Amino acid sequence: ETGDSLLPALDTLAEYYSARESIKNRLLGIMFYPLLLAAVATGSGVIALWYVVPGFSSLYRVLGTEIPAATRWIFAASREITPVRLLAAVILLAVLLGSAGWLLAKKAKWQTLAKLPLVGTIYCYWFCKVSAMITASGHTLEEALRMTATVSRRGPAPAALAAIREGSSLYSALEGSPGVLRSFVAQGERTGELPMALTKAAEYYGQRLEESMENFQRLLEPLSVLIVGGMVAAMLLVLMLPVLQLARVF
Repeated sequence: ETGDSLLPALDTLAEYYSARESIKNRLLGIMFYPLLLAAVATGSGVIALWYVVPGFSSLYRVLGTEIPAATRWIFAASREITPVRLLAAVILLAVLLGSAGWLLAKKAKWQTLAKLPLVGTIYCYWFCKVSAMITASGHTLEEALRMTATVSRRGPAPAALAAIREGSSLYSALEGSPGVLRSFVAQGERTGELPMALTKAAEYYGQRLEESMENFQRLLEPLSVLIVGGMVAAMLLVLMLPVLQLARVF
C-alpha cells in the first residue's frame, strides 16, 4: 500500500509464493523414491535378520562349519536386535535427525548456509526475487530488506539490513554471500539500476536452481540404488562365506 505499484507487487509476491511451493514439492518428489527405497531395504533387512539369518545359523551349526568373524557378527546381530530395541533405535535416530535439522534451520548462520549445495542457491533466489519485487514497487532499499527478512529469515537479508542501517552499501552488506550475487548487486549499485540487477540475479539463480535440482535427482536415485544394492550384496556374501569355505575344502 505504501508503494506506487500495488498490483504488480501483489502479482510478483504471488509468483514468489507459488515458486516457493513448487520448489518444496519438487524437493519432496525428489526425496520420495530414495526414502521409499531405504524404508523397504531397512524393513527387508530386519525381516532377514529375524527370520532368514537364524536358519543359516542353525544350518552351519549342524554342518559344523567354521564360521568367519563377519558371519558371526551377523548372527549376533540377529539375536540382539529385538523389536523393542529396534523401536528405540528408530526413535533415537529420528530425534537426532530432527535435532540436527532444527539446528541447521534455526541456528546456522547465512555464511554457512550459503556454502551448502542447493540450499544456498534457494536462499539466494528467494532473496533476489523478493528484493527485486519490493524495490521495483517504489520502496527504499531498507524497507525492501526489512520485508525480505520477514519473508526469508534464514537468507542474507537480516544481516544485510543491519549493515544497511549502519550506512553500508548493499554490496558490502552482503559480505559472505556468493560472489555471483555480490557481482549483480555491485553492477546494479554502480549503474543505479539495482531493481533490474536483482531481477537478473533472480533469473540467474532460478535457472541455476532448476539445474541443481535436476542434477541432484539424477545423482540421488542411482546412488541410493547402488548403496542399497551394495548393502544387500554384502549381507548375502557374509552369510555365504561359510559355504564358500566349505566348497574350497571339498
